[in-house]
Amino acid sequence: MRASELARRLRPLAVRAARGAGGGGDDPELGRLRLHADRVVPGDLFAALPGRSVDGHAFVGAALGRGAAGLLLADPRLHPAAKRALDVPDAAGVAVLTAPPDALPRVAGEAAHLLAAAPSERLRVAAVTGTNGKTTVVHLVHQALAAAGEAALRMGTLGAAGPGVRFGPRETTPPGDLVHDALARAAVGGARYAVLEASSHGLDQERLAGVRLAAAAWTNLSRDHLDYHGDVAAYARAKGRIVELLADDAALLLPAADAAAWRATAAAPRRLAWSLEEGGVGPGASPSRAAAGVVRGRLLALDAEGLRLRVEGDLGAARLVSPRVGRHDAENLVVAWALLRLLGVDAAAAAAGLAVASGAPGRLQRVAPEAPFRLYVDFAHTPDALARVLAALREVHRGARIGVVFGAGGDRDPGKRPRMGEAVGRVADWCIVTSDNPRSEDPAAVAAAVAAGVRSVGLEPEVVLDRAEAIAAAVARLAPGDVLLVAGKGHETTQEIAGVHHPFDDRRVLEEACSCLR
Repeated sequence: MRASELARRLRPLAVRAARGAGGGGDDPELGRLRLHADRVVPGDLFAALPGRSVDGHAFVGAALGRGAAGLLLADPRLHPAAKRALDVPDAAGVAVLTAPPDALPRVAGEAAHLLAAAPSERLRVAAVTGTNGKTTVVHLVHQALAAAGEAALRMGTLGAAGPGVRFGPRETTPPGDLVHDALARAAVGGARYAVLEASSHGLDQERLAGVRLAAAAWTNLSRDHLDYHGDVAAYARAKGRIVELLADDAALLLPAADAAAWRATAAAPRRLAWSLEEGGVGPGASPSRAAAGVVRGRLLALDAEGLRLRVEGDLGAARLVSPRVGRHDAENLVVAWALLRLLGVDAAAAAAGLAVASGAPGRLQRVAPEAPFRLYVDFAHTPDALARVLAALREVHRGARIGVVFGAGGDRDPGKRPRMGEAVGRVADWCIVTSDNPRSEDPAAVAAAVAAGVRSVGLEPEVVLDRAEAIAAAVARLAPGDVLLVAGKGHETTQEIAGVHHPFDDRRVLEEACSCLR
């Protein structure tokens, strides 16, 4: 696409052609949009986004050195760094588009969409937001589509996988240029669907700008990321921005009883309430009156071997059987089945696909099943997630003693640390507080805040800061039939301490601790 055509298409977003693109000078054919100078190849458009700590305008020279044919900058009349960027060597020979600084992230997303040939309009794309369950729902939908013989892309916390696309874990929602590139490669590779995780950070920072969603879902809302958002209301508003990505005929699934989710998404074209009930009663039995439809799951059986439920409502009906364990996974299955239906998958095919879907690694994942204990690893790193996982284990392993090894991440919302301790202290029979990813913080200080929460509800924790030693000590406590949950890191294969990522996988460390007992 010529720079002039791109400028014309983006004009409704207050984009100006400062030079070239119809503003005087050359009018180059542009390749893809790039947000990082080191990913620029000759012919690309480099978008310099103002950041919280680093301003992209500082990398204009590097992008030009790699052959950028165009620049998307903040309006230099409003952003001094953009004015300075225009003075770097080689800037005179490229097309320059500008936009108001606060609009630049959205403009960059729309430009990425156009330069990638509008890939989300060639696919049926769904996105999942919410505090907990995003990764599991995305994997369930992706695996069910595969079981139905459908090629699809998934993208989220565990990276991306699909036709022509594969990369490892990074941000839950990657930068927008990577999102549109992945969608484009998947479409060229024969995919018909894509399912993405939409984090609150990603939505707030417009990383999905330009993506057209055919359907979306909100799993739940509980305290998280307040170090970034400030309070729960702002956190909910950030998640509510998923509405901006919905196509005119798209539908959004919302938890029936979560008033904050409904308030944050009033602008959605169509909202459906989902709920999980037992015997037709429960918090989901009376969905919001704002709902255009309902999807109700009714739990029929739940034990250590899996669960059975019936789902019915405005998207049809089906019986779901799954090896997943726990009430929270029954909720995830209801959401996944409803998303599949909104993407156009037959009700029975959606149920059949979910019956063989294993979900995401590191989410209530059984480890060393040959051991005489029940050992699980889970990513739970919020008070609500810990409460949900422990409730599931208590329900499926009735009468068993439950121990927990857990901590809290450093450089993240400190207010949730004692609440995480409280969540464990209320359910577990015993626990060991250890380091999670302390990052730049003192591990002992983080652990002390978590341990204080445990004590506040009457359980005395043991504190072992070395995570491997904590896991080994926990395994040494176990008697046959006991349950142990190692929580907080799940799928992660490193531990971040003082800026260094050390190899560490809870699953492997737990297996090794068990092997030492044989």
